[in-house]
Amino acid sequence: MDSGSLTDRFYGLIKSYHAAAKAKEANYPEVDILSIWKRFLKELSITAPSMKVLQEMAIRFECAVNPGWPRPILKDFLKNLKGRSIPMGIVSNAQFYTPIKLEAFIGPTLGDLGFDNYLCFWSFQKHLEKPSVELFEKLTEALGRRCIAAGQALYLSNDLLNYIWTANDVGLQAVSFAGDERSLRLCKSNDRCADLSADTVVTALIQIETLIWFDRITATSNLLPWLHPV
Repeated sequence: MDSGSLTDRFYGLIKSYHAAAKAKEANYPEVDILSIWKRFLKELSITAPSMKVLQEMAIRFECAVNPGWPRPILKDFLKNLKGRSIPMGIVSNAQFYTPIKLEAFIGPTLGDLGFDNYLCFWSFQKHLEKPSVELFEKLTEALGRRCIAAGQALYLSNDLLNYIWTANDVGLQAVSFAGDERSLRLCKSNDRCADLSADTVVTALIQIETLIWFDRITATSNLLPWLHPV
């Protein structure tokens, strides 16, 4: 069996999980990638390794199929927001390795970078994936407990359907990042995006600082505007 067919088989397991979960009326279910790896190895009659080795396999595979690199000014951008005491969070489709990758890129920890763990929502922890409105409702609830109204929070994304549409739906200020043509996802063929536009469009992270300086107090985002696809 060639590597291409093995890859197809692996992704086929993910599709099967999604189909089964949606048949049970799950709202945009997120897979546990380690469970997928265990099942994949079992189908190949390979004994599952220790959890540490399994995690390493998953990380290596992810880095190989989805390589990326932080944008040049990202560390300074985050440092500036942290220095001005701007609350920051993340709502993103993710697996266990997603925070690890981000910390490896710009380290040392998300907390040290200025992110409020209370405002970070990873799909693998909530068992939901984009464009689940429920993920964003959890964010707005958390913002409320920080005495921040949804309309005071700026949400940055390059994906019109999966993030901008959903952010708008719960009342966040949606900002579309159009600084990288390769990762920009306008999704205009989807009915929900046909007449949808973000509140603001930016082409550079530095423009976000200007928006926050004038009338925003919170910055949340998914990860793609911060990373260059390779």
